[in-house]
Amino acid sequence: MGVSLGIFIAGYPDKDQVMLQLRQERAKSDYLKGEFDARIKFMRSQLGQTRADLFIERASRIALEKSLSQLRGELSDTQEQLVFYEQLIPPAPSGVVGLRAIDLNLQDDAISFRVLLMRSGQSGSRFSGVLQFVATGSLEGFNDTQSLVLTQLRINQSGDQIESKQHTDTLAQPFGEGLRLDFDRFQRSEGVLGVPPGFVPKHVTVRVLKGSIVHASKRVDL
Repeated sequence: MGVSLGIFIAGYPDKDQVMLQLRQERAKSDYLKGEFDARIKFMRSQLGQTRADLFIERASRIALEKSLSQLRGELSDTQEQLVFYEQLIPPAPSGVVGLRAIDLNLQDDAISFRVLLMRSGQSGSRFSGVLQFVATGSLEGFNDTQSLVLTQLRINQSGDQIESKQHTDTLAQPFGEGLRLDFDRFQRSEGVLGVPPGFVPKHVTVRVLKGSIVHASKRVDL
């Protein structure tokens, strides 16, 4: 009987071993809980950042859609106005050349220009002529008129053929020769005009000539 009791008692761990095992289990549990809490915190942070990104993206998309809708409305209004004004303008004879847009900017000793030429209706043949720039201003205190020569040129004909040139021999061109024109429906030209030394231009008259006949003319103040 005594031997059996001793064996039974010896089969159980002592108190210190039990406390050590409990502490180890608690430390392991605390470690796992800490990792779990850190992961939950990280996931919540990621979720918050994702929500913030989605909010910013949604706000940007709404702003872009609003801006696009506004631009579409403005474009529609502009197209309606254009149709209205085109109806007010009497139709020109077929093939007539017009100066549809002119932009001139004085830059020290040069004038940059952009010109759009268009022909009305179906002409059936190309237009060949000259675009001339005549400046009126003052030279050494006196009124003077100068035909400006090209120093740089860029041509876009019919929207598909582009030619770009640097004129290094502009001073050798005939006086008032201007820019040669050769197009069917429209021609966009841009470039730079040289201003003679000491000459102060006040306005420029842009002319479209064919031979000695002026087909279109417009004055632009600088």
